[in-house]
Amino acid sequence: MKSDTYWFYIEPFVHIEITKSAYLLYNSLNFTYITGVYPEIKNMLTELTHNNSVIKISNNSIKDIKLKEFFEKVKMNYMGDYFPTSFSGAKPVQIAPNHEVIPKKIDVNMEVLHQADRYKLLEKLNKITLYINSEPTDKSLYDFSFNQFLCNINIGETYNELKYNKSEEILKSLYDSEISEINILGGNILKYSNLKLLTEYLNKLGKQTNYYFKYKDLLDTKKNETFQNISKESSILKVLVENSYSQKEIKIVNDYLLINNINTNFIFLITNKKDFNEAEKTINNLKIKNSQYLPLYIKGEFEFFKEAVFIDEVDIMGLENNQINIFQNQVINMLDFGSLLFMPDGNCYTNINSEPIGNIYNKSVYQLIYNCLTKQDKDWFLTRNKIEPCKKCMFNALCPPISNYERVIKQYNLCSVKI
Repeated sequence: MKSDTYWFYIEPFVHIEITKSAYLLYNSLNFTYITGVYPEIKNMLTELTHNNSVIKISNNSIKDIKLKEFFEKVKMNYMGDYFPTSFSGAKPVQIAPNHEVIPKKIDVNMEVLHQADRYKLLEKLNKITLYINSEPTDKSLYDFSFNQFLCNINIGETYNELKYNKSEEILKSLYDSEISEINILGGNILKYSNLKLLTEYLNKLGKQTNYYFKYKDLLDTKKNETFQNISKESSILKVLVENSYSQKEIKIVNDYLLINNINTNFIFLITNKKDFNEAEKTINNLKIKNSQYLPLYIKGEFEFFKEAVFIDEVDIMGLENNQINIFQNQVINMLDFGSLLFMPDGNCYTNINSEPIGNIYNKSVYQLIYNCLTKQDKDWFLTRNKIEPCKKCMFNALCPPISNYERVIKQYNLCSVKI
């Protein structure tokens, strides 16, 4: 006996996105997906999202050719199924997952900050970046690189540095944290007046620490004695190489770091195809073990940048997002969340392209974290479902988080996906 009605359900691990013109179903377990534009299916999916992903459908729906094909795709991709309502005395129960990653209310008393409250705040922190000094502008690539990615800075007209007692205050607060990364940068950190004290303190802290240098600052190897004392287990030297260099100079730096058994990663700043070819040749000729290419956006080279950075639907689906990734993308920016960046003047940023959230000279690290958590429209919580045109795209929860490239270019869809 054929049933007149059926229960149609979608599994709770399936992400559903519906836009004005299309729909998406994405299986977060096997990473298969279904897209389409058929209005009847869009309406059905809209109804599903308002009914815990279980709705009643008629026998006519099963007979509709396009709907039948859709039901078969759903079943084939293990996303859901339908069955006669007579098999169930009542509507089946479906438990919808909750994507509230961060509580809306932060239960911390900032007036009387107890140790337990400090732990609550520190557990949100995963990365600290200290620009311990800065040098005057020298009209090199570094002048406009630092707002695209972590890079040494040349800003202002005079040398400036973060007082050591403030650097220590920031780092001291991290002892009880599970922070995964500390970055030390500057104009030239070898000029920092208390560099030896700082490296000794970081060694004791035992956290993963990245020290950033322009390769030219390491050419005078006699000045590099400090780095023979850094922890080999928890430290990496990030050596930035701009596009005006000689292999001879890179060899001097590479040989010195190899002899001293220092963990190193060479980062080549790439603005065009010529830069890429030269960097590739240098890496191969000098047999550099650890290296990476970092695209740098400059005016006049947009086509190369587009080729290097832009993504498409295939790239997005190749990310294989699980359900946790999807929920995170809907609520927080994973590139910025848990990150604090301190400049030599003490100003603290969650993103260098935004306004400072405070200053370490008059606010504690705990107060700064609290500010980030209570102002949930700021960088930590800047997601694609909040901005144009991404919020109109069915892939917005699967796409990588908003990056500094997008902020600098002022274009939030560095992709070829048509909305």
